[in-house]
Amino acid sequence: MKEYLKNLLDTKNNFVAPAVIIGLSVIVFALVLQMTAGKIANKDQSIAVTGSFEKMVKSDAGKLTINLQEKVMGDIGGSLASKRVTDSQVKVLAYLKKSGFTDAEIETGNISMSPICELNNQGYENCSIGVKGQTGSQTIIVNSKNIDLVKDLSGKIYSEIYGVNIQNVTAEYLFNGLKDVRVEMLTEATKNAKERAEAVAKAGGASVGSISSLSSGVFQVTAPNSVNVDDYGTYDTSTVDKKVTATVKANFSIK
Repeated sequence: MKEYLKNLLDTKNNFVAPAVIIGLSVIVFALVLQMTAGKIANKDQSIAVTGSFEKMVKSDAGKLTINLQEKVMGDIGGSLASKRVTDSQVKVLAYLKKSGFTDAEIETGNISMSPICELNNQGYENCSIGVKGQTGSQTIIVNSKNIDLVKDLSGKIYSEIYGVNIQNVTAEYLFNGLKDVRVEMLTEATKNAKERAEAVAKAGGASVGSISSLSSGVFQVTAPNSVNVDDYGTYDTSTVDKKVTATVKANFSIK
C-alpha cells in the first residue's frame, strides 16, 4: 500500500498525485465532521413533554347575588320605585337572617334609578322624546362559608318571599384553598412529565437525564366532568365540587 501511494505521489505522476491528495483530504474531513456533528447532537439532544395532575376539591365559600327591581310609570315613578325597592330589601334581609345568615355575611348595595323612556319610530327608547317612568334596582350579596345554605336558598328564594320583585338570583361556589395545593400539584405534574419523557425515551432506546428547563402553565378550575380549558386559565363557579388541573412544560436531556 505504501509502495502504491509512493508511486502515485512520485513526481512522474503529476496529474494523479494531486487528485489522490484531494480525495484523501475530503474523506478525512468528512470523517471529522461526522464525529463532531455526532458529539454536538448528543450534547444538545433533549425531549420536551407536558406533565399534568388533577385533583378533586370542594368549594369552601359560596356567594349569593340577589337583584331586586321595581318599575313604576308616571311622574312619581322615581320616588315610588325607590320605596318599593326599599320595602323589598327589608323583606329579603329578614328572610336571609331567619334562614341562618349573619349581618357580617350580607352586603347591601345602594338603590340605583334609571329612566324609562318613550319609544321612537324605530321602537328604541329615546329620553329626548320623553320620560314615562323610573326603574329602581338594588343588589344584595351574601358571602358565606355555609355552602349548603347558599345552594338551598338559591333554588327556593323566589317562592318563599312574597310581594318582592326579584329579577334574578345567582349562586357561585368558590375554592379559596388553591394557593394551599399549588405546590403539591406542580410537584406531581412535574413527576408526570418525567414519566412521560422516560416512556418516550425508552421507546427510542435512550434514557432521560436531568431537567434542562421547566415552566408551569395556568391552573384550570372546572366542573368535575368538564373538558373546557383556556390559555389564560378557567375558573368555574357553577358547581360545588370542582376539578383542579395543573400543567408543566419540561425539557429533559437524553442520555
